[in-house]
Amino acid sequence: MATFSLVSDGDRCVVTFEEEPAKRLIGNLVRPVLDPVTHVRNHLSLQRLERVVTARSRDAEGAAR
Repeated sequence: MATFSLVSDGDRCVVTFEEEPAKRLIGNLVRPVLDPVTHVRNHLSLQRLERVVTARSRDAEGAAR
């Protein structure tokens, strides 16, 4: 399960998310191994999201002019 959190911070939005395995027992067993990989993947996903949002924002500003 993934939980996304969006918080307004002035003129920007801070996005965070957490992942929890659906089955706790299995998740607790594999978490120490998968956490570093999951952290990197999630960080890269948030960077891609930021690029998409920034590009769309620039496009919208250009269209409004």
